[in-house]
Formats: sequence, C-alpha cells, structure tokens
Amino acid sequence: LSAEMPKDVCEIRFYSLLGRYSGYTFNPTNLLIGKDIDLENYQEFLTAIKGREKWIIRDTPPTSPFTMDIIHSIVEDETPDLLIMDGMELVQDSNWKAPDWIQKGNVAYGLKSLAMVKNIVVFCTVQAVRTAAKKSKLTNEDVANSYAITRAADVVINIIVPQEGAYEEDQDSDNLDEGNTTERFISVSKNRITGKLIKKPRR
Repeated sequence: LSAEMPKDVCEIRFYSLLGRYSGYTFNPTNLLIGKDIDLENYQEFLTAIKGREKWIIRDTPPTSPFTMDIIHSIVEDETPDLLIMDGMELVQDSNWKAPDWIQKGNVAYGLKSLAMVKNIVVFCTVQAVRTAAKKSKLTNEDVANSYAITRAADVVINIIVPQEGAYEEDQDSDNLDEGNTTERFISVSKNRITGKLIKKPRR
C-alpha cells in the first residue's frame, strides 16, 4: 500500500528491487520512462516472476487518504503474509483533531496491533527529518513527524544515501547514481528480534 506514490510507480520500484534480489539490475527511473532498457533481459525477468505468489499494489483511495479502517479492510479481504505501508506518515488517524505527532503515534501503534492480531509482518517506510541529510549515521530520533513511530517498531532500518567522502571504501564507487534505489547504505538502529545492531552502515 502506498500513500505517497501512484500504483504504476510502485510497481516499477518493486520490479527494480525484486529484480536485484533475483540477479537482475534495473534502474527504476529508466523503467518508468522506457529508456536504456535491455528488453531481452527484462522479458526474461518478467517470465521468471510469473510463477511467484501474487502481490497486490494499491495507492491512495480516490476519495480519502488511507486510514486504519481502510487498511484493516484490505488486510481482511486479501489476507496477506506481508504488508508494506509506504509513506506511513501520510496515513490519517481517526482522531484528526489531535496534534500531528499524536496522530502518527496512533497510526504506528495501530499498525503494530494489526501485525500482532493478524500474525503478519508489517513493513513501513517513513521520511527522515531534514537534518538527517547531513548525517552519515541515523538514530531512532531522526524519523520525521513522531518519535512514537520508532518506539512502536520492533526493527528500525535506516536507508542512507552516502555523502561524498562519508565512507572511504566507497568513495570511488559509481554504483550510487541518482535514481538507483538498489544501491544504498543501511544501518539498523533498533532490533528487538535478535538484539544485534549493525554499528556501521553496510551496502
């Protein structure tokens, strides 16, 4: 589910990530505009994923933002094993008169409860604060809108676009081109599942 991107853009991003996992490299921007694509390679990938279990992509409902009621209804109807909520900070809380940070906390704990009740994995994406762009390592406090988002999460994964010279071993890398969503640094700032943290960002 994406509260931030239209369905066709979500599909392209997912193809890029799933392609990398399957041994293919597709730039999502190129896929979206139909530029510099190895058509034979892309067709091979599309044929390969036909046999996989289905996934369902939905963008924001036409008449209102995503709400917890809408998300619950979709989960009830589709019974997924995994729910990805893209742009969680844009999900609207039923208590819309409350301060924004309280609303975001309510949504975060609502999604956590949904994961527990339905016994599914819920993976959410949220934006970082603006000052995070100047950091080479993020913390749980760097999430935008509400610290409650990371308090509710069992695992917090930070996706970092490296600044020039931030990591000596990657200064000469040409794989971190603009628009490439498959080459980034990640760090884990919270992990209730294993208790182990990635201290230094890894690709």
